[in-house]
Amino acid sequence: QRAVEQGLDSRLSYVVGSAYDLSKYGKASFDAVVMSDVLEHIHDLSGAISEVQRVLRSGGVLVFDTINRTVLSYILTIALAQEALRLVPPATHDWRLYIRPDELSLLLQRHGFEVDTAHFVGMTPGVDLSH
Repeated sequence: QRAVEQGLDSRLSYVVGSAYDLSKYGKASFDAVVMSDVLEHIHDLSGAISEVQRVLRSGGVLVFDTINRTVLSYILTIALAQEALRLVPPATHDWRLYIRPDELSLLLQRHGFEVDTAHFVGMTPGVDLSH
């Protein structure tokens, strides 16, 4: 909706697919890939990152957010949000699949990505009460 409001919709295309199998797209098909709240659910992260790297054009950008594997993330996302408050369905998250910034940085670099770790901020939950 925001793209339409800003007149960008004719320049964008949104595609939903499996991170494990992007074979319907050729090599270097995309300028950017966005993986929002995805990485912490992937069982074969190396395979998914390999597919993403394959479909990105040279100079393309991978934008993602994920949950850092810390004690605090376990308490907030699983013990509190998932189990106690039931804000997400049971078994949505598996803490073992959360990935630390150093692990993700190394994995991305192994797949040919340039990594700017200055933008890895970890988990910084917040609540916006202004609405």
